[in-house]
Amino acid sequence: MLVLAFCAVPFAFGALRTGGLGKRLFLGMALAISYYFFQSAVVSMGAVYNFNLALANALPSVLLGLAAISYFRRHA
Repeated sequence: MLVLAFCAVPFAFGALRTGGLGKRLFLGMALAISYYFFQSAVVSMGAVYNFNLALANALPSVLLGLAAISYFRRHA
């Protein structure tokens, strides 16, 4: 949850006068739904292929965190 909250920061505190609130809201919702489906798929594949389930649960959060950090470094 912390990773998703971290990714929502630019949508919440972006330039509010530039408009595009609907676009930012849609992108935030699409990111959250995509993350949910990606995490459930990775955990299911981890269970099927006998991977360590702790690593399978952590992998999507780590990938999303790295993507958010790289995005913030480029655009901040």
